[in-house]
Amino acid sequence: MSPAATSDTGPGQDLESAPGAAAAQHPEPVAAVSETLRSVIGHTDPVRGVAFSPDGRLLASCGKNKVWLWDPATGAHQRTLTAQLGPILGIAFSPDGRLLASCGIHVQLWDPATGEHQRTLTGHNGRVVGVAFSPDGRLLASCGNDKTVRLWDPATGEHQRTLTGHNARVVGVAFSPDGRLLASCGYGNTVRLWDPATGKHQRTLTGPPRTFSEGYNKRRSWILGVAFSPDGRLLASGWHDNTVRLWDLATGELERTLEHTGRFRSWVRGVAFSPDGQLLASCGADRTVRLWDLTQPAGN
Repeated sequence: MSPAATSDTGPGQDLESAPGAAAAQHPEPVAAVSETLRSVIGHTDPVRGVAFSPDGRLLASCGKNKVWLWDPATGAHQRTLTAQLGPILGIAFSPDGRLLASCGIHVQLWDPATGEHQRTLTGHNGRVVGVAFSPDGRLLASCGNDKTVRLWDPATGEHQRTLTGHNARVVGVAFSPDGRLLASCGYGNTVRLWDPATGKHQRTLTGPPRTFSEGYNKRRSWILGVAFSPDGRLLASGWHDNTVRLWDLATGELERTLEHTGRFRSWVRGVAFSPDGQLLASCGADRTVRLWDLTQPAGN
């Protein structure tokens, strides 16, 4: 059965648009008070991925077997894409905004303007959890439960290269703005940096090894998503312990930590910078997308 796209009324648009209202309902960030601008509420299932279009006019989020497209300036719902093979676990826009990649059972390519399905990429042995386009749009990276990162030509669907080295499932990938680095993360407290041209491992960033416990669910902290800032200075990471951590890539040090916790404790499954680098979007199991103002200095 081929994927289908629908334009419907979408999830509800209960927006916590006032900064004061957001602060009253959510705990303050634990290391830096980057103000929440808006929470998009209405998803009926955990939100598993989030991405801005290159022009900043669309914000995509995904969960279950759907992708929702929003206006980030107002929070208004624009369109819903529905895949008949779900769930959808990750999403990414191409640099020119003409393609939207989603992943789950396979990697799927969509036209976000029309909602039409374009192509399906197969090859991973197990679920595909993350996708990312290179800055020039010539490569698409995907990662999944088979502990690999795979590189594709999105124009032809041809498999280019497989990166190995993770010892557990890989759940997030991101290219640096200049395309010279590819970041991957997974079950563990490390981010691996690769040269996508050669497939060679370049560097490993290591976060805190503390254990997170929520009822019966007690595991070491996992990194569930990564994103580079547009200037390539920062790497944002979404964590299993309800936090977003930002790394300074020049020093390898953690610059700030943001607390995503909403109505209940929330794994942060996806992070994305706006094209100007002033906003950071995070999404999680509390069924919200949170927008953070990064223009405020850390600690203010």
